[in-house]
Amino acid sequence: MIDIFQAGRLHRALREKSLNKQAYQPHIPHIVMKNEEYDPSLTQKFVYHDRENWYSSAGICGFCDVDLPIEKGAKRFLTETEIITTANKKNKGLNLYE
Repeated sequence: MIDIFQAGRLHRALREKSLNKQAYQPHIPHIVMKNEEYDPSLTQKFVYHDRENWYSSAGICGFCDVDLPIEKGAKRFLTETEIITTANKKNKGLNLYE
């Protein structure tokens, strides 16, 4: 079963890491075009060469509602190892929902 609170925290963490990524740090550069603005799985295919784990590119692009388009333009996507370490990171401190 999927924990919606954990999924939300992962979505937010991926977005924050991507926005704080500097140009000299390892990343995957990609320009989100018009045909990708409603389909994060297409962006996932172009960046990571699969469509299965589209939620990671949705988090990086800021996709939060199916009716709102993704902001077009250049983005710095995290490497695959950074996504895995972000997903496996445990929250330290008081948490009411875990």
